[in-house]
Amino acid sequence: MAIKRLDKEDKEASKAFCRELMIASSLYHSNIVPLVGFCIDPEEGLFLVYKYVSGGSLERHLHGIISCSLIWKFEI
Repeated sequence: MAIKRLDKEDKEASKAFCRELMIASSLYHSNIVPLVGFCIDPEEGLFLVYKYVSGGSLERHLHGIISCSLIWKFEI
């Protein structure tokens, strides 16, 4: 599991949490990491729980310092 924690005190984070929860819970595609669940804890904050996917993030592959090329296979 991968857990995303949002600051409960930040009003923008609360709005982003609701938006992400609504969007992520309605999407089902093989290229999108599925949302497993969420937790709203008055003491600890807001949490989104996703399925863990190894191999780093798309952001790291696109903008990271480590040079890593994505492999594309084309057939004509």
